[in-house]
Formats: sequence, C-alpha cells, structure tokens
Amino acid sequence: MSERDTHFAGFAKLQWGEMCDGELGEIIAERFSHDDPDAPHEAEMEAFEQAIQAIIARCAYDLVEHSIMEYDSANAEWVKIAIEDRVSDMTTLPKDE
Repeated sequence: MSERDTHFAGFAKLQWGEMCDGELGEIIAERFSHDDPDAPHEAEMEAFEQAIQAIIARCAYDLVEHSIMEYDSANAEWVKIAIEDRVSDMTTLPKDE
C-alpha cells in the first residue's frame, strides 16, 4: 500500500462511519445480514469495508494534493513530501456549532 492509500486512513474510517448511519447503513446491514443465508460472510463484509475506506482515503489524498497544487503550483514531488510531513490525518470530525 502506498502513502496515498494510508495517509488519510483515519479520515476514511470516520467517513465510513458517517456513511453507515441512516439509509445507507440500513442497506448495508440488510445486505450483510446474518439472518440471510445468501448474505456475504463476515470476511466479505470486512473486505468490502476496507475497499470502501481505501477509496475514501485515496480521494482525500487526491483532494489535498489538488488543493496544494492549485494554491501554489508546486511540483508534484514537493506536494507529496508536504502532505506526508505537514498534513496530518483527520481522526475526529469537526463539531457542529
């Protein structure tokens, strides 16, 4: 796995939690219900969750990279170093005011 896959893993986990609330969470719970003999097994659910979180983490990385490039028109290598060294993972969501 690359830095792009893992740097924002905490943020991805938070977003996964947000996604599982409400209607989408109900759909996921229904699909992976243990009451349904045709439902995927726990290992499949875990693989699904990890795949979605990896996509979210990569999207977050790409958005930060794009934002820095738009702001500074810096070279790509500098941007990667800046993200790794100076942009921390977001492990808590901002509180609503």
